[in-house]
Amino acid sequence: MDLSENFIVDLPKFVEEKIAGFLACLDSCESGLMAIDLGAITRNYGRLCAFLAPTKVAAVIKADAYGFGAEKVGPVLYESGSRDFFVATIAEGLELRKILPENA
Repeated sequence: MDLSENFIVDLPKFVEEKIAGFLACLDSCESGLMAIDLGAITRNYGRLCAFLAPTKVAAVIKADAYGFGAEKVGPVLYESGSRDFFVATIAEGLELRKILPENA
């Protein structure tokens, strides 16, 4: 995908399609696991930084890194070079400060 191209998404339709598929999956599953590929997060962050260079890139890890676990994702992104992190609340920021070095 060429990230320099703009595109428009019919958001209500997009969400409806994604949710319908997700709900169908939930109906057919007794249980489920989701694997978070921290290597992929690292590679994607690196690719984004390379593509946007020399622009500074920040990591958004609000809502417990969107449910992936800020305590796992935050340090991986820090080790990948991120020093700026966005959160949704002061409480999230305070929790993140406990697990990241001072220069983050």
